[in-house]
Amino acid sequence: MTTIVTVRHGETTWNREGRLQGWAPVPLTGYCSITEFEFDHETDAVRVVRENDTGHC
Repeated sequence: MTTIVTVRHGETTWNREGRLQGWAPVPLTGYCSITEFEFDHETDAVRVVRENDTGHC
């Protein structure tokens, strides 16, 4: 069996400033990318199916 997972990576204002984050509600800049992964349950293999640097979302 194979599972496909799509992940949206959003940039925060703190990313742009080079600050540590993860504990505060920081606004997104509107820049993002989307990555699609395929996971094979039989072999535990993970591979990137598609990457899309969308720019502004």
